[in-house]
This record gives sequence, structure tokens and C-alpha cells, in this order.
Amino acid sequence: MDAVDDAFEAVPRADFLPRGVRRRAGVDGPLPIGHGGTCSQPRTVADMLRLLDVRPGQRVLDVGSGSGWTTALLGHLVGPAGHVVGVEIEPHLARWGAENVARAGMPWAQARAADPAVLGLPAEGPWDRILVSAQAARLPQALVDQLADPGRLVVPVAGRMALVVLEAGATRVSEHGYYRFVPLQPGRSPAGHLIHAAAATTASSRCSPRQVTRGPPDPRGGGYSSHGPSHSPGLTHAHDAGDPPASA
Repeated sequence: MDAVDDAFEAVPRADFLPRGVRRRAGVDGPLPIGHGGTCSQPRTVADMLRLLDVRPGQRVLDVGSGSGWTTALLGHLVGPAGHVVGVEIEPHLARWGAENVARAGMPWAQARAADPAVLGLPAEGPWDRILVSAQAARLPQALVDQLADPGRLVVPVAGRMALVVLEAGATRVSEHGYYRFVPLQPGRSPAGHLIHAAAATTASSRCSPRQVTRGPPDPRGGGYSSHGPSHSPGLTHAHDAGDPPASA
């Protein structure tokens, strides 16, 4: 069993689902968690974690943490010597996800509400690894700038899974198949200006990885919100996490 499989065994998806959805935890597809969010298709989550190549002791940022499942998976992968922070822009999901992660019993992993005016968490970077679970319209330079050197960023961009590797000051970008994700919600500054554009996608089938050559990533890259696709190994036991709070 590799590290990702071990994380899936240790962190059951059902523990991060609303009560009415837990019986479907073993379904290999995205599941609704309320407020426009989904818990990602397990197979896709596994693909993303393997691309991210998380190591024990690393500092990891989880953008669009939703229910907190990926934050807890990352917490298991980094272990007690590491540090994981999940950020979620939808306030109801952020509170519920934070409770779910706290219940997982890994004090080195936490989830919190995102600042809608800031993409990622630059004030606490740099980050060895960054995972983004919602689709950007363009590669977000703001997140690339938060990477440690060496570092890796995995983010769906315009229907394709992108891996960004920063090493010795050089950035390499590769594409790793087609995926359908929940689009990024637009974020707004306190003055009301749109700062992160939402993106929609229709591509869902996979393709073989291919290396691409790019100029500098577009600084207008997308914002963040709750999860798109993911997968689960069929574990269905759950803590009584309850449901996401209803909107006021």
C-alpha cells in the first residue's frame, strides 16, 4: 500500500459528508455537501495527491478545502512534523470543514475561512505543496508565487490538471488529463471589485500526461472555493459530524 492508499484508509470520506450522503461515501463520484460545494471524486483526489507527491514534515496549503476531507488526507501524509492549512471561501462550509478536520485528531492540520480578497495564504508561506480543488480559468501566478523552492502546485486549469514544479528558480508546467471540477467562485475585494474569475468546464475524460511550454503564468488566474471531483475506497463508517450549517 502506498502513502496515498494508506491515507484513504486512515481518513474515511464518510466522516466528511453530511448525514444524508454518508451511505454514498463509496461512490466514485463527486457528492454534494451543500452551499454549492461537492466532496470530490475519490479517484481524482488520489490522482491529485500522487501528482502533489507530499512528503512527511512538509508545509501544505489546501485551497478550496470544502468539507475538510482533503485537508485531513494531507494531514495524514505530512504527519505530526508537518503543517497543513485548508482555506475555504464559502463561510458555512468553512466552519463545518474546520469542525470536521478538528475531529480527525491531527492538530498539525486545520481548516479556516479564506479571505475573499486574497488568493491562497501568502502571509504564512512559502508552501512546499499547494493543492487546489476547484478549477481556475488560467494558471494563478499568485499561488505559484507562494511556493517554496523546491515546491509543487496541483491545480485544474481550463479542464486540464496542471502540475507546476518549482526547482532551482525554474518553473515547469505539465498537464495530466482532463477533469470536470466545480468552478471557482468569484472573489471580491472589500471595495466590491472582482478579483478571481470563475471558470466552467465540460471536459471530463482523461488523457495521457504531456509536457507543455509556457510563458509566465497569467496573474489573472482564478480564485477558489469548495471541491470538484474526487474518489473513495468504499469506507462508510463516520463520526457524527452533522451537516453543514444552513444559510441564514
